[in-house]
Amino acid sequence: MGSWDAQIAALREQFLQGVPERISGLRRSLERLAADPGNQGALRDLLLSFHKLSGLGTTFGFPEVTRMGQIGEAEAGRLLQASELPGAQRIKEWSRLVDDIEGALFQTVPAVPRAAEEATDAAPRREEPYKIVVVEDDEPFATALREVLEQKGMTVALARGAKEARSLLEGELPDAVVTDIRLGDGSGFDLVRWFRLQPGGETPVVLVVSVLSDFLDRVEAIHCGADGYFAKPVRWEELVKRLEGLLERRRTQPPRILSVEDDPLEGGLLATIFESAGYHFRLCDDPARLEAELAAFRPDLLLMDVLLPGLSGFSLVRYLRQSDAFTALPVIFLTTQSQLRDQIQALKAGGDAYLTKPVNPSLLLATVSAQLEKARQLSRLVDHDGLTGLLTHSAFFDRAAAVYSQRARPRGRGAVLAMLDLDHFKEINDRWGHLAGDRVLVSLAGLLRQRLRQSDVIGRYGGEEFALILEDLNGEEALRLVRRLLEEFSATAVSIPGGETVQATFSAGLAVLSRSLTGVDAWIQAADEALYAAKVQGRKRVTLAEERP
Repeated sequence: MGSWDAQIAALREQFLQGVPERISGLRRSLERLAADPGNQGALRDLLLSFHKLSGLGTTFGFPEVTRMGQIGEAEAGRLLQASELPGAQRIKEWSRLVDDIEGALFQTVPAVPRAAEEATDAAPRREEPYKIVVVEDDEPFATALREVLEQKGMTVALARGAKEARSLLEGELPDAVVTDIRLGDGSGFDLVRWFRLQPGGETPVVLVVSVLSDFLDRVEAIHCGADGYFAKPVRWEELVKRLEGLLERRRTQPPRILSVEDDPLEGGLLATIFESAGYHFRLCDDPARLEAELAAFRPDLLLMDVLLPGLSGFSLVRYLRQSDAFTALPVIFLTTQSQLRDQIQALKAGGDAYLTKPVNPSLLLATVSAQLEKARQLSRLVDHDGLTGLLTHSAFFDRAAAVYSQRARPRGRGAVLAMLDLDHFKEINDRWGHLAGDRVLVSLAGLLRQRLRQSDVIGRYGGEEFALILEDLNGEEALRLVRRLLEEFSATAVSIPGGETVQATFSAGLAVLSRSLTGVDAWIQAADEALYAAKVQGRKRVTLAEERP
């Protein structure tokens, strides 16, 4: 879009061009009321017309229009609520008010109100290019990779060995690291393990490249914390596609704002404010389409006007709050109605905040930002287990359902679901106490986070049971990986209260995602049955369910 000033000027011009029709609409409503004071439709149309003018006046440099519009809106609203009829004197006073509004709208005014200019402070900065560290002692390969990545707009720093790489990585964290396994002064696997243990090192993307192509090397790469493995000679387009996909997955998507507003100019103003601040914005100008817009756009926050054609914003929000899908959706009422009773009604309807038009853009953006942050924190509390920090049962199930829905995968790229259950966990609790049991749970959760990729899904499925989704692996690779995890966890001495240590093991069942599975429940059941088989066979083992054609 263009500059802020240009956008506001264009909206103001649209507003001025529409003034004759707005004034005519007010006068038509007054004529209908003069003919029939009991015409509730005419009174409501008058109320809506005053409402729209009071919301737009100050925004476009007409504070007197806002003030007069609020007077007309308040009196019309009072009569509607009390079911009173407007008398002839009241209709004459409204007519004079409309004349005054018309006169004020053709005064000379500044093109861009000061309050609107303040919103430019919230305009987003251009996204910086991704920073990539390439660790490679093969000069031709390093040079070629650097050229490929720079052609994609990324910045690249080269390190020709493990020591030089550590020096680079101890400074500012990059967005991604691409390292060879065989380095002249060390192992790429060891470098990745070290990097993942550094503050913030769990976040960047890590890819491993090597002339070694054995699947055990690929499993070892994932076990040490890499997100992907590419055998030389590398197909550049595949590496870049995978890298970009992982990077985009980590880059936070702009929040989505949906506004229910029937006035196109109000909608245009809101679009200018939010899009200038980097949000995704959508306008719903017909309340009847709200459910469809919610389903299609999946907003992170809802802006709701109160006075809408045919119904009240309060009623809409009450209706939404009856659905579990929208109980936690932040809702901000944005309206010209400033009475205390309206604010109380907004809170009772389920609103999270209430702002009065014309609203200062900076205040609007600050309120939206605060509500989004509160919603994010609440979501994290709901979706993550309080003890281990892993996904809860329901959150993991939702992720599994999303992966299952994409089960028509390219050949060679699959997904495996693993169910892990701590062996003899009740005996640990009975012998050393529940605090010791909690330490064991936290220890296993920490190992899973350290050794698995950022793209892998890890959850505490219930009690002492954990669940994983390992994408882009086949059954044998996942089996090898989970066995390595079992081997490492079994050798871990977990410190417990009293200065003692305890060791524990787990059993695991794995199931490959296949098209023959009838649903995500069947996928989980297959892994659960494989887990049961591992328990029956003596525990401390990993079993892979037989793949169904």
